[in-house]
Amino acid sequence: MDKNGSLASEEIRAYGHALIRDMIANYPDLNGLRFDWPEYPPYLLDDCFVDFSGPARKAAGRLGFDFERMRQDCLAVYRKLHGGLRDSDLENWLAGDGGRFALAAFFRDHAGARDLLAFKARLVEELLTGFRKTMASAGGA
Repeated sequence: MDKNGSLASEEIRAYGHALIRDMIANYPDLNGLRFDWPEYPPYLLDDCFVDFSGPARKAAGRLGFDFERMRQDCLAVYRKLHGGLRDSDLENWLAGDGGRFALAAFFRDHAGARDLLAFKARLVEELLTGFRKTMASAGGA
């Protein structure tokens, strides 16, 4: 259903900027553009674990994220969810708090997984900020 490209990819970003410039040049009366899915949509569980690509590694360093910690923690979570769960792991979700404390402890113990979410959010922010700047430089209001 989906094929995810890296939002850190310079080629993907350049393609988006070229499309924006082309749209504004050919449709000068446009008063807005909507970018569909400028994110990492999780259609399936495995989609939560994408983008440990070369461009992402480079961007993580530039943005101050520990790429290797994100990769290692996400691999541990992936393995846990794909055959490592036990009944005792699920009992916390039946607690009176609905598992909120278990979730907080989970992210404490797998800080790299939490960081991956923040890293992806930063990539989306950078992408959309860049798109907006390109719109303005191409004459779009």
